[in-house]
Amino acid sequence: MQIFSRRLLPVLIALALQCVVPSGTDDPFRMSLPKNTSDTLSPYATVALCFSEGISNPEQVSFNIMPLFDQYYCTVSETEDTVFIVPSQPLPGNCRFVIRPEKEILSLKKERLSSDSVVFYTYPFEREPNNSFLTADSLPRKLFGALSTINDTDIFIVRDTSLRKFYITSHVSQTTFVIRNSSGNTTLERNFRSKDTLSAPSHFKAPLYLLVYPWRRSVGGHYDMGYIPGKTRASE
Repeated sequence: MQIFSRRLLPVLIALALQCVVPSGTDDPFRMSLPKNTSDTLSPYATVALCFSEGISNPEQVSFNIMPLFDQYYCTVSETEDTVFIVPSQPLPGNCRFVIRPEKEILSLKKERLSSDSVVFYTYPFEREPNNSFLTADSLPRKLFGALSTINDTDIFIVRDTSLRKFYITSHVSQTTFVIRNSSGNTTLERNFRSKDTLSAPSHFKAPLYLLVYPWRRSVGGHYDMGYIPGKTRASE
């Protein structure tokens, strides 16, 4: 289920700072993702497109995103060398996207782009329905999900017997989780932590189920979670 947060200003500022390009270069006019960042993004992420110099027609900037995604709007940095693509709904998860300008983008020197596309990927997103043990979603290394109501519960199944430790990060929400085994035993309810880890007790046998829900049924929101590989003590 999808809930979207618009607390964007700190994110946009941070992304813009990563797009600074040294002046005085003779490089071709180009468009790229920010330097030193992953090309795999959260489905909730703002996508920053960095240009090697300011663009001459920022008010006319628009893009084609394939696979087709048109639920977004654009903003431009004050220096006019970074365009932010802000989704109004989460991007589809576990997907490869290609972004191309709808109209020609020229630099301040009236140069054309040397490459007209940028590629990025999204992390997996939960698959609904997953609110019962029969419809439990498989848990990858990293996944994003959302709780749309205070009564929503997302359930994930882990069949790999080597996976015993898991994490969850709450984004603009109060989300928590417990582990349940196939015998119906459940770990104790957690106090809310924006970043939390939990290990399965040693007597819990696979398959394991992770139940994700709003802490004290207070408020929904989106989260990311996954497993932490390697051996771990069941003490948390």
